[in-house]
Amino acid sequence: MSARYAGLSTRTRAGVLWTSMMLMFTVVATAVAGGPLPAPVERTLGNGVRVVVFPETRHEMVQIQLRVPAGLTAETAGEAGVAYMVAEMVRRGTTSRDPRAFASAVDRTGGTIGSSVARDYATLSGTFLARDFETGIELMSDGAIYPVFDADELRRVRAQGQRQLAQIQASHGTTADEHLWKMLFGSHPYARLPYGDAQVLSNLDAARVRTFWSEHWRPDHAVLAIAGDITPERAFVVAEEWFGRWTGTSGATAEHAAAAAPARTRIRIIDRPAERAEVRIGTLGPARGAEEEFALLASGSLLGGAPARRANGVRMLQGREVRAGYLSLDDSGLFTIGLSAPVDSAGSALRALTGMMAALATPASAEDFTSVQRLMKNALPLSLETLAARTSNWLAIDSRGKATEYFDRYDERVDALTPAAVASASRRWIDPERAVIVVVGPAARLRSQLGRFGDVEVVSTQSAAAAVESSGKPATPAPQAAPTAAERLRGRTLIQKAVIAHGGLTKLKAIRDSRFQADLSLSIGSQKLEGTMIQARREPDRMVYITEVGGIGTRQTLVGTNAWQLSGADSVPRDMDSASVGALRAGFSSDLHHLLLLANDPRARVWAKGTMAIGDIKALAVAVEHPDHLMRTLYLDPVRHQLIAFDQGEPGRNGMIARRKFSDFKRVDGILWPYREERLLNGETVMVVVVRDVRFNTGVPDDAFKKPVAGSGASR
Repeated sequence: MSARYAGLSTRTRAGVLWTSMMLMFTVVATAVAGGPLPAPVERTLGNGVRVVVFPETRHEMVQIQLRVPAGLTAETAGEAGVAYMVAEMVRRGTTSRDPRAFASAVDRTGGTIGSSVARDYATLSGTFLARDFETGIELMSDGAIYPVFDADELRRVRAQGQRQLAQIQASHGTTADEHLWKMLFGSHPYARLPYGDAQVLSNLDAARVRTFWSEHWRPDHAVLAIAGDITPERAFVVAEEWFGRWTGTSGATAEHAAAAAPARTRIRIIDRPAERAEVRIGTLGPARGAEEEFALLASGSLLGGAPARRANGVRMLQGREVRAGYLSLDDSGLFTIGLSAPVDSAGSALRALTGMMAALATPASAEDFTSVQRLMKNALPLSLETLAARTSNWLAIDSRGKATEYFDRYDERVDALTPAAVASASRRWIDPERAVIVVVGPAARLRSQLGRFGDVEVVSTQSAAAAVESSGKPATPAPQAAPTAAERLRGRTLIQKAVIAHGGLTKLKAIRDSRFQADLSLSIGSQKLEGTMIQARREPDRMVYITEVGGIGTRQTLVGTNAWQLSGADSVPRDMDSASVGALRAGFSSDLHHLLLLANDPRARVWAKGTMAIGDIKALAVAVEHPDHLMRTLYLDPVRHQLIAFDQGEPGRNGMIARRKFSDFKRVDGILWPYREERLLNGETVMVVVVRDVRFNTGVPDDAFKKPVAGSGASR
């Protein structure tokens, strides 16, 4: 594994990388004591680059972030995804360093360089030891000013973006969020995903990507934020040396018509099989800096903070976690509220959520309002505690040049809020009668529940572009040739041979519970993380899944159709959404024992599909379609009849192929079990699991699946 932080232990480096990986999927807010953000020292270079410096001697590190107005709002309608591709390419080779040389130069510092695209801007960021500040900022300037849009790297970035889009589509929670943005913002760029559109990505060539970079990655509207163990004087001298040479001016920024709130409630069902529905409600709000911004932030806190747990709506939902909040953007604002609920309770959940929104129009009690003000004031120093958080949050607020005023007057503006002012802003902007509602789940069970809230449209789970049928009925998938009788018989025969090869049906059915311990290796780009894994299963549908990488542990527990998680420093477990529960349920049935039993189940449709190369073996492919589980394709050794791999889901259905390959078989209680497992996504290895110990029928206790109490930690 490449050293990312020189001088740190392997365990610590792995922990840093594991944390970075987890933060790609989760944004966590915590509260700590602290004061307001001191105003940075600021200077503007001759070419227009604003340099802001936050001296901080507590850390022997320096965080650098470059913000440019090259986010989604800079794209035209026909180039969705170009902003993402440019942000990725500026750290994948320059005129003086090819991609490998650039990555090696970063690794030698022990630091990191990353990039991201938001709706209003793009960011290039770097973290380095203070002693490597000059080297780090030179590398960042090299990427921003002198990128080379290498054809091979462009293909890799395009494939990476398409994988990200496929992962979003595979998650019910992120799918609900995506459709909420689309419905609220319509033709405005805010409606797009940061990764763009899969079809558009396929057609973006190096010339168009370079043109976008030359028009929007320019110094006249760039801001360079530097935080850490650095004096302003030194920071300005080095910034002038490396970013002062940047030339050119930005192209004209396109004007976008403001999104308009719907005249009446709009409801969309994303038709997908699930036992839990993802429910989202959204309304538009004013742009960043508006007079009512703080009142709407308080409204989100009233629903998402401590007072919400005492609200009648939450009691109606039997304590399920309600997530609510208000997000300010340059051109607009967005209020959202949502939760995960059993499919048959989606209607009552929606009724409760709209009731909570309507209740905001009535001034809150003094007790609840004081609690919300305290929550808002404590949250500010919390969001600025780390160097990266300090620079990124400052830059986000400063996208219209008002960051200093915002932070200086934050407490004052919170104290000036009144229950009446918050209620007034809520009546104007958080109106459940002019909201957008998105629910992901099976339309056949949801339509009658949601119809009372307004007209319902349905998006078929098979629709690649999420096209809505005007009739409101799920689209019919394209017909496929049915397997022949000979293919079905051949498939059953092959499964029977596999069952015998692995120990026989009697032995497989006798497994009531299992435990195994393993070492794992995760691949994130060119980096590898080493860790451990423990799994315990018990019939039916109970599993504990514990991983630890670099001292950072995650514990996930599945009990039937419910699941919860403890990660890192969490003190209380968090309920998992329907997509995560579905992933755990799929994981429960993805060991060799369950794969063979499900394939042997008389209720399953099984048929032979021909052959497929799995490594050096020309494997026999058998499709298994079970009414209670995802479709899988099993691959069998043609000589030994062992199960050597399987694909999860239907290849090509959602643009993503998930495969597991089994090897190193050993006998455990008479059952031939794989001691090595390789997990691949779209042909790329993302994890290797090497089993150290496997045991069956040891009597996994009930306590293993109990929800941990506060303070129990993730590795209990």
